[in-house]
Amino acid sequence: MAHYENPLLQLLAQNGYLSIALALICTGHSLYLAHNYADEQRKWFARWYVVILIVIGVFGLIGVVRLYVVSPFQIPSSAMLPTLTPGSHVLVSKSGFANKTLFTSEIYQTESSLVPSRGDIIVFRYPLERDILYIKRVIGLPGETIRYENKQVFVKPRCLPEAESFTEFKALDLIALPEHTLSSSPLLIFQEDVGSHQHNIAINMQREIPAHFYFNQPGTPALEWKVPANHLFVMGDNRDNSRDSRFWGFVPEQDIVGRVIYSW
Repeated sequence: MAHYENPLLQLLAQNGYLSIALALICTGHSLYLAHNYADEQRKWFARWYVVILIVIGVFGLIGVVRLYVVSPFQIPSSAMLPTLTPGSHVLVSKSGFANKTLFTSEIYQTESSLVPSRGDIIVFRYPLERDILYIKRVIGLPGETIRYENKQVFVKPRCLPEAESFTEFKALDLIALPEHTLSSSPLLIFQEDVGSHQHNIAINMQREIPAHFYFNQPGTPALEWKVPANHLFVMGDNRDNSRDSRFWGFVPEQDIVGRVIYSW
């Protein structure tokens, strides 16, 4: 992203409004030129009302694509290190998800036809302040029980009616990458295996978060959470610097905006 000395321009650029403002200025200038030449001197596509229709069509197409197909978002914090760095961008696929959002505004909700898989990175509305969009990784699926102990995640699959016995917790395997650390920080990088694929996470071995800071779900032991139907349990990859489901609970499926498919 370009850097501007003027704080106002930098803020506009970060939120994508600078591009919109420049597009509107160019459109206004085009209308001015089209309006100040006689009709007989201009082609049909250069007439002012055609310019307006073209602009409406272009902005309408952009709006439809960003609402229903794909949309870019910027990463605001370090909660997803080392996977996503602050200031980087992601492209989010919105097809099949319930929360239809344009830029950051919720337009409407519909029925979801997709459920993210474990390990997917999703964008969703923060349950405690729905005007804010969060980005986290899916760890627990509906019906599963999650335990977080000694900086490791354990997953207990949901019990099927035909099961002869209760299933047990299974740890998500961690592989230490001792040669990988984040410079000038105590963060160590591990590879976490969620079954379908692997990804890297950051752990601060010098930081211990007291259990009473975590979300206490009624009817479950401390540091355990049973994921309700139509909800997900999510976590940031920067495990000791992420406000996620461990602290505030679960993500309703109708609040999911989309799934990250590309980052840069």
